[in-house]
Amino acid sequence: GNYCATADFETFLKRSSTGSPRNDIARLVGSRFVASIEVDEGKKLAEGLIKAITGGDQITASFLFREAFEFLPEFKLWLVANDATDVKAGDDAMWRRILRVPFEQVVPKAKRDPQIKAQLRNPEIAGPAILAWAVQGCLDWQKKGLQIPASVTNATEEYRQEMNPLSDFIMDCCTVDTNDQTQWEPTSNLRQAYQYWMQTNGSTNHFNDCQFAKLLRQVECTPMDRQFCGKKTRGWQFVSLNDDQKDKDGRFRPTVNFSSPF
Repeated sequence: GNYCATADFETFLKRSSTGSPRNDIARLVGSRFVASIEVDEGKKLAEGLIKAITGGDQITASFLFREAFEFLPEFKLWLVANDATDVKAGDDAMWRRILRVPFEQVVPKAKRDPQIKAQLRNPEIAGPAILAWAVQGCLDWQKKGLQIPASVTNATEEYRQEMNPLSDFIMDCCTVDTNDQTQWEPTSNLRQAYQYWMQTNGSTNHFNDCQFAKLLRQVECTPMDRQFCGKKTRGWQFVSLNDDQKDKDGRFRPTVNFSSPF
C-alpha cells in the first residue's frame, strides 16, 4: 500500500553537491517503510542526510517545479546490499542509527519452492499465516519491547570495525584481545609498525597522534603506561604486535611478512 515505498540507493549516497531541495526525498512523504536495494562497492552514505531523516526533525524537500516544503520523516529505512557502504568508523551519532541485519540462511537447491513468492502474495493461501505471525510479533513486542538480537549487534560491531582505517594493519600485524590484560604495546612500536606497513602496502592513510589514538580506542584498546626497556612508556592495553614484528627486546623490527600487493 501507500505505507511502503522504494527509493533509488543513490538517494542516500554522498554527492559532490547537495543542491536544492530534492524531488527524490519529496516522494517519500507519508511512507512508513522505505526499501532501497543494491549499491556498488566503495560508495559512501550521505551521513548528513541519514542523520536528518532519522533524527526526528523536519527536513526540506521539493517536487519538480514546485515550492519547497518541510515534512517530518516517519519511515524506517531498509538498505539492502551485498557490498557494505562506507561509513566513518568514529562517527558515534551515525552508528547509533545503523543496524546490520545478516541474512545467512541459504535454502538448499533441492528444497527451494519456485512458487513460494506467488503463494506468499496470495491472501487466501498465506494470508492467515502471515496475520498470525504479525499478531504473535505484536504480542512479543508488548511483552518484551524491541530487543536487538545478539546476531544483529555482533554484525553491526563487525561492520564498524571493518570501517576502521586501521583494520587491515591490525589484521596483518597485531593481535587484539580485550579479555587479555597482558596484551600491551608501546605507542612508539605501533606508530613505527604502521608507518612501515603503509610503505609496504602502498597505503596513503596518514594519521596524526590524536587520530591514531582515536582509531585504537574504536577497536577497544585502552591507553596505559607501563615499564618498557627500563623506563615508563606510553602504550596501549589489549593490543600487541605479532612476535615476528619485534626483536628479542620487544622493540619494533621491520619485516616483509605483510600481504603487499607489489
